[in-house]
Amino acid sequence: MPKNLNLPSVSFYQVAGKDVAKKRQIACRLAAQGFSLGEKLFILTSNEEESQQIDELLWHYPTNRFVPHAVNNGNEAKSASTTVRIYHETPADNQYLLINLTANQITNLGRFRRIFEVALENERDAANAREEHYRKLGCVIETHKISPARL
Repeated sequence: MPKNLNLPSVSFYQVAGKDVAKKRQIACRLAAQGFSLGEKLFILTSNEEESQQIDELLWHYPTNRFVPHAVNNGNEAKSASTTVRIYHETPADNQYLLINLTANQITNLGRFRRIFEVALENERDAANAREEHYRKLGCVIETHKISPARL
């Protein structure tokens, strides 16, 4: 439970290695888990190209599971009812789960119920800075180390 009830809990997924594809697979697994629990969530990417890559991956991964999803290309009405929405800009909606694939700190934390941060080994410094930021604000932090064998 967060120390401040207006703040989300934050889970960091530290992915071993430097393979961006592994990082994206973790994001897709988290999205599939959220969908199976009936949660609506956002995947925040660094740019439109990465959003398209996540979109393509969600059609095939996790294997044997379909995750309804949409890339937000400015048509908010079209993607609003979709369970998993992919953005490359911070979404305006409130009270969703957020999977952050960017190096940026999330602002307006009270808008999200939970944040999942996914980072590779070579992104550790930026991830540590985000973790410290969240901790100072009073968020409860969990850390999960993901080895290549777990993918």
